[in-house]
Amino acid sequence: MRNFFHKVQRRIRGVWQGIQQLPVLVWLVWLAIFLDTLLYTGVLPLLDEIGKTEQLHDGRLGLILAAYSFTGVFACVPFGLLSDRWRPRPILIGSVIGISAGGLVVAAFPTPTGIMIGRALQGLASSALWTAGMAVVSEQAGPARRGQAVARIYSAASAGELTGPLVSGFLFEWGRWGISPYFGLAAMLGGVLTRGLVRHRRDIASPVAEVPRVEATSPARGGWVPLVANGALSWLLVTIYASMLLFTPLLLARRLGFSPAEIGLTFVGWNLVTLVSQMGVGGWADAVGWRQPLWVGLLGLAVGLAGLAGMQGVGPTLGMLALVSMGIGFASTVVTSHFSGAWEARRPAGTGLGTAFGVANTLWSLGFLTGNAVGGWLLTQWAMEAIFWGLVGLLVPFVAGVGISLWVKNRVGGVVKI
Repeated sequence: MRNFFHKVQRRIRGVWQGIQQLPVLVWLVWLAIFLDTLLYTGVLPLLDEIGKTEQLHDGRLGLILAAYSFTGVFACVPFGLLSDRWRPRPILIGSVIGISAGGLVVAAFPTPTGIMIGRALQGLASSALWTAGMAVVSEQAGPARRGQAVARIYSAASAGELTGPLVSGFLFEWGRWGISPYFGLAAMLGGVLTRGLVRHRRDIASPVAEVPRVEATSPARGGWVPLVANGALSWLLVTIYASMLLFTPLLLARRLGFSPAEIGLTFVGWNLVTLVSQMGVGGWADAVGWRQPLWVGLLGLAVGLAGLAGMQGVGPTLGMLALVSMGIGFASTVVTSHFSGAWEARRPAGTGLGTAFGVANTLWSLGFLTGNAVGGWLLTQWAMEAIFWGLVGLLVPFVAGVGISLWVKNRVGGVVKI
């Protein structure tokens, strides 16, 4: 037992030393994504209250959430190209200003239409933040530590998703002030962060470097099959997760009678699991290299689907939420890192990490769009539950088949050809 505690203590000390050595740039990008997620998730515990007050059906609530990702579908790749060819510093500064402006719109006009406009503006700005931010942080970390870089970015989102619903839920329940104070305070934090980015001139003054090109005949990455399979898996993972973001707070409020504050506390529990799983798999990805087969992501997908099925059966318990969160958090980190390797095999000449993450974030935006607008609504309509699971039943075997075939070919040393 004493040896166990010594190992834990050494591990914590090592993590803390690593945090102290992180450049200022990494912390600024981390805080910017944390702010973005604070604003994105702040409305989640209040969805049922908004629906009752404004007499909105679940499909309209899904559209309110989906407004954030709609603009990202079209903006991620252009912002990625800009970060490859232009200085990323103005892009990062502009993105934080845009995110804060979206929060101010929601604070000033806390109506369904105002919330949708504010979230659409925030989504446009966050497309620039996620694309340019992930590119510059990954470039600074280097190929050998890219897994940890991706995990740090996702840990900021998990931390924001842990904090946002908790604070907004308690503010709403205890103060009865609505959502305006929360979004106003978050936007003010954006102003402080913008000042930090303006003053920090090191490390983000030049365009994102072009990544070394990988030969298309690489056994693990050759051809378009890895890219297409990875893209399909990314979209499916995010669609399920985005569906849960709408489905879970509504189910907690309607089936278990949870208040907004209690919903916020539930988000704390299962996002802690996400945070731990993402940080753990980031170091593991660096240890095994960037050619890990897609079956690792499929394993995480299976765990997430098992938790989602459990939510349908026994209800949204903390255990089921943690199971979904652990599976999706683990798989999304692996899949995103694997995507960067697959993209290097077929990327257009002259493009770098910005474009690669722009393509990856476009798939994530598509997943959030379909998950918020369609998947979450289907999950809340118990009569249409079979339709959702039918779609999942069609997609999962397809993606699993592609992943297994890639794994078999990689194991025997063959080259994937189309």
